[in-house]
Order: sequence, then structure tokens, then C-alpha cells
Amino acid sequence: MMKLLRIILCSVLASGFVVACDDAAGRICGDGVMEGTETCDALDFGEQTCLSLGYYEGTLGCDRECHLDTSRCSMRCGDGVIQATHKEQCEGENLNMKSCESLGLQGGVLRCDNVCRFDISDCEVEPVCGDGVLQSFNGEECEETDLAGHTCMTQGYYGGSLACGSDCHFDFANCESPCDVGVSLAAGYAHTCMVLEDGTVKCWGNNEFGQLGTAILQGLNFRGTGDPAVVEGITGALEVAVGLFHTCVLLDDGTVKCWGRNDSGQLGTGSFSDSEAANPVPMEVTGLGNVVSLTVGCSHACVLSGDGSVWCWGSNNDGRLGAVSPEKSAVPLRVRYWSEVVAISAGCGHTCAVLSTGAVECVGNNEFHQLGWEGLPGYPLNVEGLSKAVIGLSSGERHTCALLQDHTVQCWGDMSYGQLGDVGNSSWDPPLTVTGLSDVVQVSAGYLHTCALLGDASVQCWGNNQNGQLGIGWTDTQWTPVNVPNLLDAASVHAGADNTCALMKAGGARCWGDNFSGQLGDGSIWLSPLPLRIEGLENIQSIEAGAGHVCAGREDGTLLCWGLGDEGQLGDGSILDQEQGNADPVQVTGLTDVVETAAGVGFTCALSTDGRVRCWGKGGVLGDGTTLASATPVTVDGLSDAIAITAGFLHACALLSDGRAMCWGDNYYGRLGTGTMENSLVPVPVASPTAFLALRASGSHTCGLLVDGSVVCWGGNQYGQLGDGTTTARLVPTPVQGLSGAVDLATGWAHSCAVADEGKIWCWGLNHAFQLGDGTNTDRLVPVQVTDVSNAVAISSMGHHSCALLSTGMAYCWGSNTDGEFGDGTTGYGAAGGTPFLSRILDISASGGFSCAISEGRVHCWGTNESCQLGSFHAEYQLSPTLVAP
Repeated sequence: MMKLLRIILCSVLASGFVVACDDAAGRICGDGVMEGTETCDALDFGEQTCLSLGYYEGTLGCDRECHLDTSRCSMRCGDGVIQATHKEQCEGENLNMKSCESLGLQGGVLRCDNVCRFDISDCEVEPVCGDGVLQSFNGEECEETDLAGHTCMTQGYYGGSLACGSDCHFDFANCESPCDVGVSLAAGYAHTCMVLEDGTVKCWGNNEFGQLGTAILQGLNFRGTGDPAVVEGITGALEVAVGLFHTCVLLDDGTVKCWGRNDSGQLGTGSFSDSEAANPVPMEVTGLGNVVSLTVGCSHACVLSGDGSVWCWGSNNDGRLGAVSPEKSAVPLRVRYWSEVVAISAGCGHTCAVLSTGAVECVGNNEFHQLGWEGLPGYPLNVEGLSKAVIGLSSGERHTCALLQDHTVQCWGDMSYGQLGDVGNSSWDPPLTVTGLSDVVQVSAGYLHTCALLGDASVQCWGNNQNGQLGIGWTDTQWTPVNVPNLLDAASVHAGADNTCALMKAGGARCWGDNFSGQLGDGSIWLSPLPLRIEGLENIQSIEAGAGHVCAGREDGTLLCWGLGDEGQLGDGSILDQEQGNADPVQVTGLTDVVETAAGVGFTCALSTDGRVRCWGKGGVLGDGTTLASATPVTVDGLSDAIAITAGFLHACALLSDGRAMCWGDNYYGRLGTGTMENSLVPVPVASPTAFLALRASGSHTCGLLVDGSVVCWGGNQYGQLGDGTTTARLVPTPVQGLSGAVDLATGWAHSCAVADEGKIWCWGLNHAFQLGDGTNTDRLVPVQVTDVSNAVAISSMGHHSCALLSTGMAYCWGSNTDGEFGDGTTGYGAAGGTPFLSRILDISASGGFSCAISEGRVHCWGTNESCQLGSFHAEYQLSPTLVAP
């Protein structure tokens, strides 16, 4: 009876605001304590929210039976409604009237995945421009207003407005060009050279015989250098041409200089060198003047004089100099048969000329009919079968191509790899018309491939593609022309042996293909089947982003900084206006042995190989015992055995070789960890009974990783950033609750994170911008796990976002993205994303509103740019990684 009465009483009370009845298990629903089978109780939801349950909006409730009430939660994947504002593309069987074909794919079955996004795994991939879907994986650069996060600056310009053309490739019409513009480019067997607008020359790649114009023979087995270097002693250059192992330039006074190998007299100096000798110093070719055009073969060279005559020197095998004898010549010989020539081109073993009539004649090796027909060595042979007058010519290893008056192309010679561009013909001669090619303005024949520049500044290539020399993203041979993606602003194209380069209208060059000798100029030796930019900071091994400025450490121990310099934090002796900033990286004065850098608010510190620490910038935090500012490095007092450093907003710390920690600077909240709140102008010891493995300083607090894998924190704690379960400030190191096995840690403005076992990440503290990565914006007093990350190897935090370096070499960011901090082309608040435009990332550094990373030894930054911290004077922000140029 009593039990029945209690049940009736509970039923009556259930209509009230508070329910306090127990069940058979003894639990009491409504007492505010979740127990037993309860999934909530009053305001206790067990850390669940609408968002954590898969809804996009709303407020979670608790019903009268202490079960979660989602009636006020709204919009989720699986509710039958496509929520486009939350990036849903589909819902179950509802594909929003889309199909594989409507998405620009060839066919197949389109599906909807469990997060309401299109699953195209069963579609046959083939892009269709204009369908509103960007398919960058298959050649499209953009779609309508979707630029994939790119800007004019990411494409090598100084600024302006990037647009998408009707062909789904970038439109650069409103982009601003940089100051230095290349005027001539040449790609050879394994090295590349470029003439700059100021008349100087840069070369990179193989340097076995000094063909780069430097006496230093670089690289294992003369593999070479991918770092473009200026050729000494060359000014006033107009045109450059490269051979197998030598280089020549045409100067503005009508003379020619050459350097490199000279065993066949190919330098034209009147003498021959030993076959193994290197000749890195440019020397003038004997007896030339009034030269208007230059061409170089494998081991010979020719020039066109202003009077229409042609002069050649070097190897004369098969009569490629246009002379029956001698075997070779170290001085220019006039080709006696040619007197009214308007253009010339040298292949590896043959030479061709365009006559004033528009006809073409060739001399030299004819093994593959590259002369157009049968002929005798040393005697010019007329190329028969050309459909129009010839206005341009290019000779490769064993084939030749002509640009005709109607802007089509015809080729003849070897076609074993499709380099003639005609899949339906097996004949070497007469000349074959390249299939489907029109509006051509320049043609370039390489070893076994050919490329053409079109009137819209795009490039198409065909032929052998074993090393990616066609630039199309894969390595299959192509018998007819294919478009080179991401290359719509080319000024000229130059096919080498197994690589190709394009001179860009915006300045600089892009190269692709074989890179064994560094001939792509990107600082690596990895081949690339897609165009690479040849610019940017090089040989960078560490990166540190401060509050408005960035510093990068080179492999040689020097340090470069850029961005905000109002306190002298760039270290080059300058103090800049706060609103100015410096986008040009400057070298920090007097540092040549830097191993680590730490950047704070208005100051920077560097650790040297001798264990000493030097700081510069704002006074009172430089650790030298004074409150004086310094725009150049000063030595921190009393440190001689430091092994790591870290900088917060107004304080810095050093880890010593014995595991002790020393801190200096502002001590508000007790962030120095000394047990007091007294500031210190020199390093003071952190009160800790155990040794540290790492330290991280931030705005209001500091954290340390101990040798046992636990983490301690001290200083301000108003948002729970110390992770001890309270909001009480701590003057000495205090253990973070529930965290073990940590291997790396990071501190933001008022949150902290650690990488622990299995690459999992745990964060705690302020979470208003979702910077804890747990899917909520609720502050946490103890660590919570970042969702969707299990392979992190390092982490960096500052401001209100964090970025993790993953074992795959990619990056993953979360938290605030209002300025594009994720680098994935988006902005937002509380999302998570990565940097799809970067791979093989070595190091990443997150700062307030922006981030920087090292990829392939070069620095890329993204996010806000209010102080030029992205290395640019123009853009206010960048939504995707942009290369920091020197």
C-alpha cells in the first residue's frame, strides 16, 4: 500500500517544476545528481550538448524521467532535411537532385555519406567546368566564385583580385605583378638558367662543369643545387641558352659570353679544354658582334647576326655547324649557305634555320629524319611539306617543331614517344600537324617531349612523361597535347631534357619534371609532375610566430624575421612604425649559431649552440637586468647551459641541461613560478622538485612537461587553463589532473593542450572559440580530448586556436578561424580544418590570428596580415598558405 501511495504521489508531483521521487533502484529524479540509469538530472547533462549529440543548434533539456530531451535541439544530419548552411550536401537517399554527372564526373553512382556529404567513390572521375563543383583533383583550379582559397599572392603576384575564368582556371587580369620580371629562360639537360629584368642571370641544377657560372661544384656526384644563384660577371643579358653542360648569354652590346664544358670548343673562346675541366667563369665568344639571336645544342652553339648570317661553333659531328669540316671548332664559323635567315634553333646534334621566305632548312644529324628528309652531312636540307610559312622554330634531341603562320604546329623526326603530337601516324616525314592544337604563340621541343604556349597564356605538352615533364600531375606518355594545370599566366615555355620550365608574366618561373640535379629550382631533388614555384625562403629548419611577427631559423644558424617591428623585435637594428610592419625578411644582427627561437609580444629570444640566450625588443623582458629596449640581441644574464626556450606575452623561460627551469619578465598572476608575484629582470628558478622536459609560456600562464610524462602549470587560471580542476591562480607548478604520457604541449592565451599516448590531444581552459576541440564551447577545468585526432606528433597554440602536426606530414587546426587561421580556404568560428595546400610539413607555429609552417624547407603563412607577418605588404589576410619570399 505504501509503495502504491508513493507511486501515486510521484505521479501527482510530476506535474510540478521539481520532481523528487525514487525508483526501484533507489535513485531520485530531480535531485540534480545523475545516477543509475539517468542520462541527465535537472541541469546535469553529463557534458552532453545538442552539438555533441549531432545537432547543429538548440538547447538540450532534461525530461521528467531524467532522460535527455532533444526537442529543443534542431537541425542535424539524418533529420531528412538538407541543411546547406551547415555544409550538408545530401540526406540519406535525397541527393538534392545531384548525380555523378551533374557534379562534373563521367558517370557512376553518387551516394550520401554518414555526415551528409557527397560520396563520389563510386563515380567515374572526369571534371566538367561550370557545374558549380570545384574538382581540383582533376585539373580545375576554380569554379565560379570558389577559388580554393587561392589569391593573386598565392599565385606569385604582389596583390590584386584573383578571378575564375569561364574555363575554370584562374584569371589573373586584375592581379598586380611583382617588380622583378624574368625576360628569358632556358631549360637544359640537367640545369636551368633565367635572365632577370635587370640584365643579371640566375642558374640552378647540375654544375659538374661549372655550367651554373659558379666555381663551387655542388652536390653528391655533381647532382647540383636547387638554389638559384646569380652568375657573377654578367650584366646587360638579353637572352640565355643552355646546352648539355654549358651555358651562353646574349648581351645588350651584341656580344655573347659562355661558360661550362669546353671539350668541343663550345665556349667559342678559340681554345679547347680538357674533357673533364670546369670553366665556371663567363668568357666572351671570339669575333662576334651585332648578334640578335642565340641558340645552343648539346655541345655546339649558333647565333643569328643582324645581317641575316648564321655563325656556329663547337662540335661538328654530322656537320651540325653547317660545315663539311673540321670535326669541331673553337671559334664561330659562318654557315655559308644561309644569308637571309630570320630565326635559328639548335637541337642536340642538328641545327635548323627559318629563311626570309618562311621555308626551313636543317643541317646535322639525321638518324631520325630530324632534318625533314634524306641529306648529306654539312649541307642544308629543305624541309618539305610545311603547310604554311614558318614564324617560329624549336629543335629537340632528335625532332623539330615549327610554328606556322596560322598558329598551328607541325613537327618531324623521331616520334617514338609521341613527341610529334600525332597519334595516328607512324611516319617520320613529311612534317605532321600536331593534333588539336591552335592559337599557338610559341613552341619548345625537349629531349623526347614538346610543349606549346597558347594565346591565352596557358601551356600544353605532349610526348614522353616518364619524369612528369609534361606537368599534368601524372607520368603517362601523351601522344596528343594535354593542358598543364595551374599555369595560366605563362610568358614563355622551355622544354629541357626531362624537365620543363615556364617564365611567368608575374615574374619568376615555374618548373616541373625531373629534379635529380635540382633543375626545378625548388631547393629539393624530388621530381614534380606539377609546376613548382621558384622563389621563397630556403633552407629553413625552424619557425616561430610571435604576436605580429615571425622568425625563421636557417640551416646555417642565421635567423630571419619579418612583420611587426615597433619594439625592435625583428632584431636588425630597426624600429618600425606600429602600423607599417616589414614584409621583407631581415637577418637578425650578429647571430650565426641559432638552434631555437621564441617570439613573444614585442620581443624575441634565440638560443645559441653554446647554451646562451639572447633577446631583443621590448625592455624589461630581455633578461639582461635592465628595463631598456634593444633593437639588436643582448645576452640574458646568468644562462650558459640552456637547451630550450619559450616566450609568453610578457615573460620568457629557459630549460637548462639539468632539467631546471628559469623564467624572467612580468610576473603578474605568478607566471614565473617562483612562489611570488614579483617581476624579475633576470632569470629566476621555477619552484619544482622534479626535472622538466619542455616548457611553454603564454599570456597569463606557463606549463611544463615533466620527465614522467605528466604536466604541471602555474600562473593565471581564471578559465581553468592550469587544468587542476579549479579557477584559482597558482604561484608554483601545479599538476594537471588526469593527464599522463604527454610528449608535447602548447599554451594559448588562456587554454593549454598536450599531445599524449597514441598521438591523442588533450586540451583545457578557455573554450569560447572551440579552441579545446571537443565539439563544444564550454570552458574545461580539466583536460578533454580533441575529437578526430589520433596521430599528432607536435602541437602549437597561441591566441584562441591550435594547430597539430600529424604523422602524415599534414596539419590540423581548430578553434578560432575568423582570420583564416586554419589555412584551408575558409573562415568561421568554432570549426576545425587543415592545410590541404601543404604536405611534408616539418614544423608549424600558431599565433594570434595567423599560423606559419615549414614545408619542403620553405616558409608558408596564412591568416591575418595586419603587420605584414605573412611576408606580404598587400593582402589584409590570406585564407590559404602563401609562400614567404626573400
